[in-house]
Amino acid sequence: MTWTARMKKTIETFKRMTLPLFGFYIIFVITTILIAAISVVAAVMPILRSGEFSSSFPSDPSIPVPPDNGSMTNFGYGSFGELTPYFEELEPYMDMAPMLLLGIALLIVLGLLMSSIFQVGIFHLTKKAYVEKAQFRNIRLQGFARLFGWYVILTIVSFIVISSGIVMAINFRSEYAMALFGIVYVFVFVALGVFLAPWVLAAPYRMLTQLHLPFGRAFRESWSFYRRHMGPLWGAFLTIMGLQLLISLFDKSSPEIGLILSFIVTPFLTILPIVWVFTLEEEEKAKPIGNLYHNPTAPVLRPETSPFPVSPDSRYHPAYEENKPTESPANAAPDTPPSRPEAPAASYPPPSNSYIPPKDPYSTPESPYDSPYNPSHSTTTSQVASRDSANFCPTCGQKTREGASYCSQCGTKL
Repeated sequence: MTWTARMKKTIETFKRMTLPLFGFYIIFVITTILIAAISVVAAVMPILRSGEFSSSFPSDPSIPVPPDNGSMTNFGYGSFGELTPYFEELEPYMDMAPMLLLGIALLIVLGLLMSSIFQVGIFHLTKKAYVEKAQFRNIRLQGFARLFGWYVILTIVSFIVISSGIVMAINFRSEYAMALFGIVYVFVFVALGVFLAPWVLAAPYRMLTQLHLPFGRAFRESWSFYRRHMGPLWGAFLTIMGLQLLISLFDKSSPEIGLILSFIVTPFLTILPIVWVFTLEEEEKAKPIGNLYHNPTAPVLRPETSPFPVSPDSRYHPAYEENKPTESPANAAPDTPPSRPEAPAASYPPPSNSYIPPKDPYSTPESPYDSPYNPSHSTTTSQVASRDSANFCPTCGQKTREGASYCSQCGTKL
C-alpha cells in the first residue's frame, strides 16, 4: 500500500469517528487544564506561606566567591562552584525539597495515567471506525495496564539516560571538556531518539493489537514489527512532523489561525499512526508466503503429522484445523490396517441343486478324464460301456480313456 492509499484510509477513518473523537479530545483537554491548575496552586501555596520570594538572584560583583575546594560549602559541584551563591539563595526552601519531589513524581504518574487512558480510548475508537462508523460508546479501556506499563518503562529509561549524562558532565573539572561532552552527548541522544521515534510512535498500538501475548513477548514483537516495516513507519513519523511544522508556521504568522488548525489537526495526527499500524497488519495477513500466523489459508503441519521437529514457539490458530492434511496410510499406526472401500455386494440367484456329500467318504473319486455327465438324463448300459472303453495315444501309445482331451503322458491333444 502506498503513502497516498494510507492517507486516504486515514481520512476515511477520521470521517467515521469525527464527533466522538473531538468530544473525547475536548474532555481530555479540559481535564488536563483543571489538573494542571490544581497542581500549580498546591505547589505555590506552601511557598507563599513560608515567606516572600527573593526578587532576583544576587548580582553584586563585590560578593566574594569562595574557592572551589569541593567542600560541602560549595555543595560539591566541581566546576559549578561559582553558582554557590545561587544555591545559598535556595537554602531556606530546601526543607520543602522532599514534598516538592513527591509532588513532581505524583504529577508524572498522573500524566502517565491520563495519557494511557486517552491513547487506549482513541485506539478502540479508531479500531471501530476503521471498518464502520464509530460512536462514543465504542471507547473502551481494554489494554490500559499494558499501555501504562509501556509509558512507565519509557519514562524510567529516559530518566536514567538523562541523569547519567548530567552526572558525567558534573565530574568534568574543565569547562571546555564539559562543553564538549555536552555537545557529543546531546548529539548521540538526539540521533538515537530520532532513530527510535517511529518505533516509540507505533509500538504501543502494536502491543494493543497483541493482547493475547504476554507483555514481554508483545514488547519484543513490536520491535520486530518496526524492523519489518521501517519504511512505512518512517513515512508516518515524517508526515506527523511535517504537519506539526506547518501548524507552527501558521501559528507564528497568525496565532488565531494556528490555534484553530492545531485544534483540528491534532486529533487527526493522533489516529494517523494507529491507522498506519492497522494497514500494515492487514498487508501481513494478505501475504500468501511469510508469517503463517497472519495467513489463515496456509496449511499448518501439526506436531503429530509433521516430519520435521516443531519448535515450542510454533503458532497455531483454530482456523487452521479445517485445513489439516489427512493422514496417509503409510503414516498410520501398524496395528490398524488402512481401510479400503468395499465393493457393493452382488445379488446372485440361489443354486437349483445343493451339494450332497457322498454316503461313503472312502469311495474312489471320479477320474477327471471322464466325460461330462448330465444327471438330468438317464444313462443306458451301452453308454456306460462306451464311457468305460479305453483308447491309445497316437504319439506315445499311452492308454487313455474315451472322452479325454489330452494325453496324460505326453500332453498330445487327442
